[in-house]
Amino acid sequence: MSSMVLRCPSCDIQMNVTVPDGVSEAFDKGYTEGINLVTEVFTEMLPLDHYKNEVEKSKVLIQDLAEFLEEDIGEVKLKTSFPEGRLAEEWVKKVDTETFYRDNKDYLYDNIKYNQFPRYHIERLLPLALMYHVKILDIGCGIGMLAFMLSAENEVTGYDINQKVIDFCNFRKSKYNSDVEFTTEEPDYGQFDLITAIGTLEHIENLEAFIRKLGGTMKQGALLYHYDDFGDQNISPMHFNHSNEINGWLEEAGFKILTGRWAIKDANI
Repeated sequence: MSSMVLRCPSCDIQMNVTVPDGVSEAFDKGYTEGINLVTEVFTEMLPLDHYKNEVEKSKVLIQDLAEFLEEDIGEVKLKTSFPEGRLAEEWVKKVDTETFYRDNKDYLYDNIKYNQFPRYHIERLLPLALMYHVKILDIGCGIGMLAFMLSAENEVTGYDINQKVIDFCNFRKSKYNSDVEFTTEEPDYGQFDLITAIGTLEHIENLEAFIRKLGGTMKQGALLYHYDDFGDQNISPMHFNHSNEINGWLEEAGFKILTGRWAIKDANI
């Protein structure tokens, strides 16, 4: 395992990042050039994902959403300030979990709020910032922050079952002339070198079946990076708590656990 102290030039937050050795050539360049490359990655990000500070980033996201929805910016600010209340009401009335996430328009406001937190980027996205020349699938891509961030150096597809968030991603893709593919159609998982699932697996009710599908379709040597927030369902009812089972399911599906967040499809299992 390799460990680095990474610092975001935008918000001055530092964190230790541990990444497996030798699992992908994608890490070689970054870990050779070290922290200087990390700074370069941040300063050369796409305009839509590199902001001088979190206030500016928040402003751009809300402005883009207001433009996309053709709504007053004040109304959008209000709806993004506390979307959890509306989502909780709709969760109680849901027909089933998949329909809730596929058809819920309020989930777009929740994604905007969630993506404004500095630690979302530092803790969850930064360990992937040094990827390059990799074919990547982001499952549950939401408003596409990770997909846009990685697209400058990689071939990236963002996948989400919610049509509204994918429409917003394509709106921003066009506005910022970005080279990312977004889809609501389930892709062929075997096409990708790296599959990411950030804040996604806790929303899947039958996670065991989904992991089994990944294990049966991902190519040997492909990486899986997942950052989960399973939590207590009494506090977050929309989060299914699979924390005690997930590693066992991954191993049964043919993955080798590298860390709590990284796994590799292993032909020897």
